[in-house]
Amino acid sequence: MKPLNKTIRQSVSLPANVAAQVRSLAKIRKLSSNRMLVELIENGIEAEKRKQQEFFKLAERFRNATDPEEAKRLGDEPNGLWRLMPKIENWDNLPEGIRCHLIDRMRDRAITIADLNQLRLWIESNPEVLDGDWYKDFGSFKICGQGSYPKTFLLRGQAAKGESL
Repeated sequence: MKPLNKTIRQSVSLPANVAAQVRSLAKIRKLSSNRMLVELIENGIEAEKRKQQEFFKLAERFRNATDPEEAKRLGDEPNGLWRLMPKIENWDNLPEGIRCHLIDRMRDRAITIADLNQLRLWIESNPEVLDGDWYKDFGSFKICGQGSYPKTFLLRGQAAKGESL
């Protein structure tokens, strides 16, 4: 019978300050440094899953909001959608016309929650964008922008202008 949790040996190089923190935590908890690393990694994975679930719930509420003021509130509040989506440009700094247009295109083009999560992950990577026209193809949709402003969503197969990121 195969073991349920097969272990795989991994080698990881840590910055000296991180290694010191791991050793300190391990000593306090009376664990080996290896076991402490496993626990920290498991906790990090769980935290990322919770963050993703939080995003999905909020994105669903945002996507289903029919009142523009409600959509704005869901995006702008301290725990709002755009807090979870780091900058190309901050949602607050987008002109209202662009915000409304993006919300309308998201609905018209049936951008899914999974699509929005792909967008969130990309934006979290702090991508560099061009001063001129650009687009990012995610396979099932594209987001097009100019400079730091995202401008619209396109469906797969729709032609985008500008340079691909």
